[in-house]
Amino acid sequence: MGIVLGILVGLVVGAIAVYLWQQKIVTQQAEAIQQSRRQLDQLEQQHEQRLRQATEQLRQDYDARIAALSAPSAAAPPAPAEVSPPPAAVEPAPTPVVPPEPPAAEPEPAPVPDPAPVMAPVDDKPSQVDEGAIAAPAPHTTTQAEKKGLKPRDEVSLSALTLDSRQTDPALRRQVAVSLQAITRHGPAPAIQRSLPLLKQLSQDSDPNVRLEAITAVAELTSPKALPILRRALRDSDSSVVALASGALTKFKGYRTPVPIAAKPKLPKNR
Repeated sequence: MGIVLGILVGLVVGAIAVYLWQQKIVTQQAEAIQQSRRQLDQLEQQHEQRLRQATEQLRQDYDARIAALSAPSAAAPPAPAEVSPPPAAVEPAPTPVVPPEPPAAEPEPAPVPDPAPVMAPVDDKPSQVDEGAIAAPAPHTTTQAEKKGLKPRDEVSLSALTLDSRQTDPALRRQVAVSLQAITRHGPAPAIQRSLPLLKQLSQDSDPNVRLEAITAVAELTSPKALPILRRALRDSDSSVVALASGALTKFKGYRTPVPIAAKPKLPKNR
């Protein structure tokens, strides 16, 4: 029984000690907060005092400048100067008039005879014009692109696209295929014919995106020359390429590839 009482007394004493310790901590925190508030109030008071001093100094400077500017205008105007009467007019003494002397006669210059006109010899023969000196217009030379029906800008564009299609960057090759779509849609027939080998090359590219854009360009064609490219695309590993090629082939349903006729076997002659 004594042990239980001792434990209870110890617990009560411990609880009281913990309570007193917490109260002490709370008191210290409250004092720290109050001290912080007092410091904040002091700082605010100092700030307000400095602000008032600065405002007062600015007001004094402003008043001094206003006074300095208004000082000349407030000064008394100067007294007007005395105006002296004009001096009396003095009549000038008459000057004697001297008649001018007549000018001396200048000698007349001797007459100069006019030079006789020199007559240039007149050539009765008509002037001959050197016909060889007149340059004849240079004959127009037909370029290879014009022979194929291509405009110079089309030839340059296809050459540039061919060079770009050989780059290692798949994004650049894909851009080439996208550019060829504009040619197959709106380009002239010779340019479309020249673009077919390049489209065939891009339709077999290692990148599926390049192949898809190339088949998109081929799908715009209505020429039977696009059939081999579309039929080969049916065996592509990418399903999008296969679907696009299959849809494009529906335009050629009325076209039949000629079936080669097998040679008739020679029958043995009857003996």
